[in-house]
Amino acid sequence: MYKKFLLKKNFFLKIKILTYIFFLLINNFFFIFKNKKNFFFYFNFKKNNFFFIFKNKKKIKKKKIKSKVGKLKEIRIGINIHKRDYLIKIKKANIFLLEGYNVKLVVFFKGREIIFKEKGIELILKFQNNIKGVFFKFSDIEFEGKFIYSIFIPKIKNENKKKKLKINKKKDYN
Repeated sequence: MYKKFLLKKNFFLKIKILTYIFFLLINNFFFIFKNKKNFFFYFNFKKNNFFFIFKNKKKIKKKKIKSKVGKLKEIRIGINIHKRDYLIKIKKANIFLLEGYNVKLVVFFKGREIIFKEKGIELILKFQNNIKGVFFKFSDIEFEGKFIYSIFIPKIKNENKKKKLKINKKKDYN
């Protein structure tokens, strides 16, 4: 059996794996080791048993494909935004929230505008008041460099309710 093991295609890879296992057995603790080719060892010595897990690149790609993509829409505004542009951004945010996306509102500062952080916070709060009926939760206002952002989560998660509300997208924002 040992000869069959040695004669298989990935001889050097298996030797490499055996050396890693030997190294881990000597150290006798929970250890995760990652290699360039996306395989790793998982040892749990509390249960007195070993688990060897080999992850292939194809499996990782499948997981990435299955994961939800594009559930967050970002809307960027400056602090000196014109009223008409602001209304357009509100309409877009309403549409995104009605379709079930989370909306990330980002207020950015150019150059010395960073001094007026209060204006940015006021803009986010004003934005929140204008789209009150469409979302049920928003994250705290967070600062990140020259940006202030907040994330709004939609009320509607059920697709049937989304279809009914798509008809009522057009609203007046006076």
